[in-house]
Amino acid sequence: MVKIERYAAKGVWDPPTYSQAVKVTGAQTILYLAGQVAYDDKGGPAHRGDFKAQARAVFQAIKAQVEVGGVPGLVEG
Repeated sequence: MVKIERYAAKGVWDPPTYSQAVKVTGAQTILYLAGQVAYDDKGGPAHRGDFKAQARAVFQAIKAQVEVGGVPGLVEG
């Protein structure tokens, strides 16, 4: 049976209006990640005017979402 669950990694802002990540399990596991943005802990934009810091924050959020989603071998670190 297919199971669909909404989740957000700890430390990644979890907006109430949409899902940052959705995990679909059953015969295989599939993760759907919403557009990741560099958010601060209150949901506002982080690192204004610093593209490199924003990019790092986005990639950290993606890595955290994949790790929490439990897809083995997908993230090296």
